[in-house]
Formats: sequence, C-alpha cells, structure tokens
Amino acid sequence: MADGVTTAHGRRFGLAYLGLAALLGAAVGTFVLLAERGPPPPPPPWSSWRPSSASTVQRSTEIAVHVAQRYHLPSGKRLVRVYVGNPTGSAPIRFLAVAKNSNPKSANDFTTFDGSSTLMYILCGEGKKCAISEGKPSVARASVLRREALELALYTFTYVDGVDSVVTFFPPRPGQKPQNALFFRKDDLGDQLGQPLRDTLPDPQPPVPGKANLSKIEQKTVDELTTARVFRYAVQSARDGARVLVLAPLA
Repeated sequence: MADGVTTAHGRRFGLAYLGLAALLGAAVGTFVLLAERGPPPPPPPWSSWRPSSASTVQRSTEIAVHVAQRYHLPSGKRLVRVYVGNPTGSAPIRFLAVAKNSNPKSANDFTTFDGSSTLMYILCGEGKKCAISEGKPSVARASVLRREALELALYTFTYVDGVDSVVTFFPPRPGQKPQNALFFRKDDLGDQLGQPLRDTLPDPQPPVPGKANLSKIEQKTVDELTTARVFRYAVQSARDGARVLVLAPLA
C-alpha cells in the first residue's frame, strides 16, 4: 500500500516537473525570440522640425519664426509675422479671465488662469494696427489664420515646458482695431499632442489664401479645434494694478 502511494506521488511529482520544464522552455524560447528581434522601434517623432534652444523665450521665438515662414500671401510675402508677446507690450499679463458665456454679468461667469503659464502670440500683417494690407478679408483666409494659430499652439505645448495655455491675437480687418483672439488649453488638445503633427495637419504646406483653400480634411479639423475657441478680448487693470486679459466667447 505504501509503495502504491509512493508511486502515485512520484507520478504527480513527475508530471508537475514536466509541466514546469515546459513553461520554463516556453519562457526561454520567448526570451530568445525577443532577443533576436531586438527592442521595439521608437515611436515616430512628433514633428520633422523642433526648436533647438534651451530657454522658454528662445524656443517660443523659434516656433513663431518657423510657423510664420510657412504661410504666404499670393505675392509671396508672409501672410503675417508672428511675435511673442501681448497687446500691452512690455506690461505682463498677470492672469486671464475667460467668460463662460458671451454676456458675463458677475465674477462667477469667469474662469481665471495664471498668466505666468500662458504663452501669447500676435499675428501681425503689414498694414496699420497689424491688419493684412494685401488682398481682401475672407472666410477662407480666416480659416488659414486659424490653422496657423492651431499650429503655433501644438508646437508650443509639445516643446515649451510649463505652458498650460496659448493665446493668439488675430490681425484686424483694415480700418478696425484688433479684437479677436484664439485661446487654447493644453488639456483640450491631448489627442493631437499624443500623435504626430502630420496626423492632425496632413497637408505638407498650408494653402495660399486667394489661390487655394484648406483641404476638406484639414478644414474639418481646423473648424473642430478652433471655432469654439475664438474670443473677443480686452486688457484691463485690476484694483492692484495687475494687467488682466479678459476673453469673452463670440455671441
């Protein structure tokens, strides 16, 4: 009887050993296969170009120059020049007050954001008050400008540390004063920042207003990501003298 128990126990031990050996062999085989294949290839770069400077100011200036030189008028001149800064010049913007509706009536109708984590760009044409002097304003040209503002924001969020929001001030119509801006939050563009830039803006070159329009796929993307982010703006002073950028959505 004891011999039978011992034999049965030995059989179970042998089966367990064989199972363990099979698992070990499979693991070794998998390791060898992975070693032969090598590590997985790195993900594609977010963009073919990237700023090379170390400081925030220099990186944002590089981005402004790089993006501006890609957009042109029919004459070959730049559509706009892009400056890093705000409409108050050297006076810093302490914080942003973004209205939740087009007719705010109290402080509860605003959401505030820290100005120190906001980067601002000015799109400036060659006309008075930064208006674009060549050609006529059109819906198609406005779409290209919104594409440029989106491209600036995507580059900034990707390559400039510490920036949570981007405001881009639009050129006015000739004879008018600047009044519109686009406001982007980094958290709102997570999908676009998680994939290469060419997946969001696939056309290698932006169209020249007056000669061509955005492709259908880019028009859809630009509309979805920018239309609801167009605001009227005003710069005001708080009681302590701090400069406040007030943004209100278009009615």
